[in-house]
Amino acid sequence: MKVNVSLVGLCGLLLVSSLWSCEDHLVAPPASPRFRLTKIIQTGLRYYQSHTLSYNTDGNVSQYVARGGTSASSAESYPGVTTFLQYDAQGRLITSETPIVPGNTTTAGRTTYDYDTKGNMIAAKKYSAQQGSDFTINSLIAVEYNSQNLPAKTVETNFYPIGDAVYTALYSYNGNYLIKTERSYSTGPISNPVTTYQYDNKPNPYYKLGYTLDRIGVSPQLISPNNVIRPDDQLTYDNNGLLIERVDYYKLDLQQGRTHYTFQYEAY
Repeated sequence: MKVNVSLVGLCGLLLVSSLWSCEDHLVAPPASPRFRLTKIIQTGLRYYQSHTLSYNTDGNVSQYVARGGTSASSAESYPGVTTFLQYDAQGRLITSETPIVPGNTTTAGRTTYDYDTKGNMIAAKKYSAQQGSDFTINSLIAVEYNSQNLPAKTVETNFYPIGDAVYTALYSYNGNYLIKTERSYSTGPISNPVTTYQYDNKPNPYYKLGYTLDRIGVSPQLISPNNVIRPDDQLTYDNNGLLIERVDYYKLDLQQGRTHYTFQYEAY
């Protein structure tokens, strides 16, 4: 069985370096555990996808395994497709690579990341390769920042045989919260060019670690500490305030039904 799972733009996907902490007191209480995301499960009416994360001794995601199928039992019974991540001495992600899995996939993927002197990720280059072939570049994503070092603009250039296509997005903030995205596409108009966001007051499981899951664009999942809330979405939290389930009423596939996300954590 071939694993049919998207490694780019993981929906609803993405993580937090410290999701919960306690206040200091005159008499220090027992240390409360910190939590980090270990598994993301996305399900619809006829499909199942999961991403299982592993961490290195520095606390960075060292790899994640993607699995997909028509049900949990069919997907989780296979080894899946693993993406390996490498970091520099400063702990910045510099390469993610997904090798070909014989019998499952026929294309390898690689993404490289460049940074400015402030440590901001300013460019990502995405490559692919068929079995026995060299990597060739598919797209280039350039990121510009505002005076608060928050992403203000991304320009994604996709290289196609018939010509390049450029996707541009502008970002507006209220403090550190992304509140509006404005999009345009070089090939013509796009649906919903402007999106606005509102938030809950609970920890966002994708916060700051979205790039490790190959999410290159800017979204609330990557840069806002709390979860986006939309009309009719259903969010469930555990006793630690961690998001454990989201029923996404915004993303409706007429054949697949509503999309459900569940999140699993570990204390560390």
